[in-house]
Amino acid sequence: MSRKTPFAARAAARLPLPVPGGLAEMRSDEGPLITCASGPDQPAQDGPKSGHSPFTQALFEHIAQPAVEIQQAMTEVRAQVHALT
Repeated sequence: MSRKTPFAARAAARLPLPVPGGLAEMRSDEGPLITCASGPDQPAQDGPKSGHSPFTQALFEHIAQPAVEIQQAMTEVRAQVHALT
């Protein structure tokens, strides 16, 4: 899965090397939990100027719930972001 970066065009103008349009590919078999603020090839939405993005807001609301497994918390984060966006 790749992630787009909004800085590619700006970086390409300053660097003599080609700049890819996305961030590095991420993979995991078991072990690390990798989470992203958007789906594959979709930009993440920003929040209001004085607030958090939908992903960050959902993460704050669900990550510190007592007695909730991290995978369950992230499932709830995903559902909330999907509902908001």
